[in-house]
Amino acid sequence: MKQKKSRSSAKTATEDRVRNAIVGHIARNGYSNNLKIKSGDPQSVDISATHKNSVSRTIFIETKGNLPGCNKNLAIRNAWGQIMGRVTSLNAKRIHGLGFPKEWEKNVAKLSSPVVAREVSLRYYFVDTHGSVEESSAAAFIAGIHERKGTESNAGKLRGDEITERAFGLAKSYSWAFKRAISRCENFW
Repeated sequence: MKQKKSRSSAKTATEDRVRNAIVGHIARNGYSNNLKIKSGDPQSVDISATHKNSVSRTIFIETKGNLPGCNKNLAIRNAWGQIMGRVTSLNAKRIHGLGFPKEWEKNVAKLSSPVVAREVSLRYYFVDTHGSVEESSAAAFIAGIHERKGTESNAGKLRGDEITERAFGLAKSYSWAFKRAISRCENFW
């Protein structure tokens, strides 16, 4: 009688494990200078670093992971709000990212705004239970989700102004800082 192999090497993808796996991944890809990992400071980004070949190439990543009783949809929305609050410019050399457990991928796709993600050059990082990291751009992530579903994107069915309005509404709901900035801008319009 054969015994099943134990899955002892598979571990729950907690926020610390997700963060540590992503730190290793970005360091291997050149983002190892000025590497800062959040250590209890609720105001700081989870991971920030500059590229070893250019001080102007910076990366900022918010991570979330499994915890007992964790509401993953709320955690995903919280991560979106946190990263949107840190977007200070739309600069190709400034990368913003979100890191989650691999099993959250469908929820992330459902709760993400493809328009906003593309505009801020967002990167997605998914960590499996063995610590492997899968990285993708916003366009590749959204295209991959729609390809797996076998359906076309809702964005193709909407007019441009509807897409902008939905993305703007979604982004506004994610961050109080964004809401405050928009309210100041609306006074000028």
